[in-house]
Amino acid sequence: MKNAAASLLFLVILFGLTHVPRAFADREHSSGDLSLVSSSQTADSVQPGETLTFTAMFESTSPSGKALLDLEIYDSSGHKVGQTYADRVTIPSHKTVTRTITSSADLPAGTYFLSVGIFNPGWNGVIHWYDHIRSFTVGSAGQISLVRIDRPKINLPNGSTATIAPTLINTGVTITDATVTVSLWRGGNFIDDEIFTGQTLEQNVEKTFSFTTIPLMQGSYTIKTKVELGSALLQNFADLGLIVVNP
Repeated sequence: MKNAAASLLFLVILFGLTHVPRAFADREHSSGDLSLVSSSQTADSVQPGETLTFTAMFESTSPSGKALLDLEIYDSSGHKVGQTYADRVTIPSHKTVTRTITSSADLPAGTYFLSVGIFNPGWNGVIHWYDHIRSFTVGSAGQISLVRIDRPKINLPNGSTATIAPTLINTGVTITDATVTVSLWRGGNFIDDEIFTGQTLEQNVEKTFSFTTIPLMQGSYTIKTKVELGSALLQNFADLGLIVVNP
């Protein structure tokens, strides 16, 4: 009986010395200590048959742990067209880890987006999801022209507001999530604007962007309009007409 008790005690001591709790042996990150700190891409647009590469950098602010890092590419309809992930990636404390994904060379013309996810190892719960953080186009997207601009006639009374409404048409492939800015300037100084985010510019479909300015004092004003997709400037109309306000 004494021998059995001694053997049991030996096993308990041995287990206590060799077993390391999972929280220390393979620590998972919490939502507050691991994040995406930057991203970049090699181009804003490519032609059919070409590729581009996204780079994402992750950082931990806590003791070293492991996570699953996921990069995904989607088309404008929300269909996944590319993915790469790495499980059980060690993220050293206050260090950055870089992951990349390259688009497929056979993507059809259109607009595409990068989304990034941070998960606990083995897809065991999401830590962060960054949706549509970058975009690019394949093909001839971004061929945008001015159809017309509706604006007040010159010689407005002092203190009047003005409604400005440029109409644009995109003759390239359909663009989604574009930003259109209509602005008013006086002598090179910015006066007022309206920014239209999340815009879809369908192929060969006219679209009007209307905004009413603040009350305008005496002087001459010029109208500008620009179209952007992410960090890319697709079109810039620097002078769309003159508005004159009387004394």
